[in-house]
Amino acid sequence: MKPNRKRVNPYTQIAALHNRGIDYVFRQLKDRQSYSEAIDFETILEIASEYMAKIQNDKSDAKKAMNYAELANLFNMDRDKVVDKMLEEKGIPMDVIGYLQRVRNLDENLYSDDLIKKITNIENELLDSDFSNDDIKFVLLYIAIAKGSIKDWQRNYNLRFPNNFEEKGWPWKEDADTAYQAALIVGPIDFFITGSVATVVSVVGGSVVASTWAAVKNKKNR
Repeated sequence: MKPNRKRVNPYTQIAALHNRGIDYVFRQLKDRQSYSEAIDFETILEIASEYMAKIQNDKSDAKKAMNYAELANLFNMDRDKVVDKMLEEKGIPMDVIGYLQRVRNLDENLYSDDLIKKITNIENELLDSDFSNDDIKFVLLYIAIAKGSIKDWQRNYNLRFPNNFEEKGWPWKEDADTAYQAALIVGPIDFFITGSVATVVSVVGGSVVASTWAAVKNKKNR
């Protein structure tokens, strides 16, 4: 049955945490010789682990090490294979997965305003559908991270990579895919109520690492 009031995407503020994480990583990278060739994946993992400790209000070395281990384990696994299994186990309707595929199939080379408009239209269709909140929550997380990531890049791309990127150059699908995969693998994404700390670290931290590393690699190849 269709909800009797307008639904909103509950994961918008998770996207805001993700965006602040990307900003934090790039500020730290700028302090480390402006994204030099020495920047590697482990460096980005380390900085993202620091950011997660910061928002957890625990900046101890132990917390940073635990976050690092959680993120490293996420990236070490064959996530695509695990996610396929999790989708089947959770019984997510194929029609809901169809909404996800529509977002994934959008051309990354569209300008930000066009992408945001198209993703918002898909999001509104999903929110207005007859599917339950449980049916759509993973796809709504994907959409929230995707939209937030694009909006953040739109505001900051000229500061992060002057003269190396244009507005449509950000790998936003890396963010959204990793957040979505982490939520399926690690635990429930209504984590402020029922989820574990590992879920927060994997969803937010993992998506920060994925897109930041992709952008740094792209920049090196230009």
